[in-house]
Amino acid sequence: MDLLNNSEAGFDVVLMDVEMPGMDGLQATAAIRERERATGGRVPIIAMTAHAMAGSREQCIEANMDGYIAKPLRPQELIAEVEGAVGSEAEPTPGAPSGPSTDGILDAPALLARVSGSRDTLRELLDLFDADYPGLLSQARDAALAGDRATLQRAAHSLKGMAATFSAPRALAATVHLEDVCREGDPALVEAACREVEQEIERLQPALRALSGEG
Repeated sequence: MDLLNNSEAGFDVVLMDVEMPGMDGLQATAAIRERERATGGRVPIIAMTAHAMAGSREQCIEANMDGYIAKPLRPQELIAEVEGAVGSEAEPTPGAPSGPSTDGILDAPALLARVSGSRDTLRELLDLFDADYPGLLSQARDAALAGDRATLQRAAHSLKGMAATFSAPRALAATVHLEDVCREGDPALVEAACREVEQEIERLQPALRALSGEG
């Protein structure tokens, strides 16, 4: 495939179809990651599948992908996954709905702009977040104890992407700190950083629920 044969492409993100003939998306991702080990760098890869099943997201993350979205694609979810994978912060859209101030925990106007003001989309993202982040923290802790730095850094990077998606400055700072600590691989430092992330997520969740209309 062209992506494997063109090291100068400079892609910002790859939307990877999981069900492809010949080489499927998981195999293609493995080939890309193998090449990156030799050439350096890391392109974010988001899995896309029309056959979403229980465990599909976990399988894709285990395959070194950075995000996951089921077909048919919905624009708000796709945008959120892309921005989460690249760790970017969206600028508020003029005229976008605003939300309550949360004192550095949550940038509500930026988050609402990201989901085009849709509380339904925000609730769906929150459900995915609640389902995924405990496993990523556990994965980071286990990888630190096992000395598996590659898995450790992937878990930290995924957590950072989630915090960026939700425009959560304090949680983002905690996950950035975790990612930095993961480069050293010290289990004690990783555990302390994981606790910091957990504390910030506990502060973030009520603000997200209130903004989504669940609170």
